[in-house]
Amino acid sequence: MGSTLWAQTSEEERIATINISINYIQTAIEGDVICRTVLDRRNRTIGVMRSEVHAQDGRLLATAVGSYSIFTKAPRAAR
Repeated sequence: MGSTLWAQTSEEERIATINISINYIQTAIEGDVICRTVLDRRNRTIGVMRSEVHAQDGRLLATAVGSYSIFTKAPRAAR
């Protein structure tokens, strides 16, 4: 989720996780798993995303909803 939001930020912006809620539905025994994340909403200070994790055979394994804080990078203090 963080990498999906990170791609939508500017050089001056930073992000931090506020909350992630994960619902585990099934187990994958073998093969690859694929996670797809969609940025549902983004404003100046908050980003909200949802993800789905699918097994290689298409079964839904997990869903998640996450919210992230978006803030401006603080200037470094002189030493």
